[in-house]
Amino acid sequence: KQWYQRRVALRPGVSGGNEHGFLINQSHVMGPVLLLPYMGFLHWRCNDVQSASSDSLFLPSRVYPKIDFLLIGCGEVIQLPSPEFRTAAKEHKIGLQIESTMQAIQTYGALLEENRNFAALLIPAANKSLSDDERVQLQRRKMNMKSLVSS
Repeated sequence: KQWYQRRVALRPGVSGGNEHGFLINQSHVMGPVLLLPYMGFLHWRCNDVQSASSDSLFLPSRVYPKIDFLLIGCGEVIQLPSPEFRTAAKEHKIGLQIESTMQAIQTYGALLEENRNFAALLIPAANKSLSDDERVQLQRRKMNMKSLVSS
């Protein structure tokens, strides 16, 4: 039982989000993210859920124990993933639950409480990924703000 409780505790927690990214385990993470059970999170390079390909399911399809479904927060407006993505999910026997990002953040928390076996793909509410340059600029501004506050 202790091992199972420890594994549940390792799941990343999402406590908020905005047009740039999310607050995951008390850290600001910019851009779209893939949250995997017991593994943490990874940045996801698609600008929107419609540009996701079957390759996007590589990691979620290989998680053990196998996930039951993928929760997708697709921005402000609910969009369906591409037919290729949906077909790949069906082939891997991964269900899809599609919601707006803000609703998906709330659902994510509730599903964690229920100890459900799932992964989540969250796209910022503005439905726009930051370019690498924008990401660096935002990180620099954040670092400058931290240095001003600590002075």
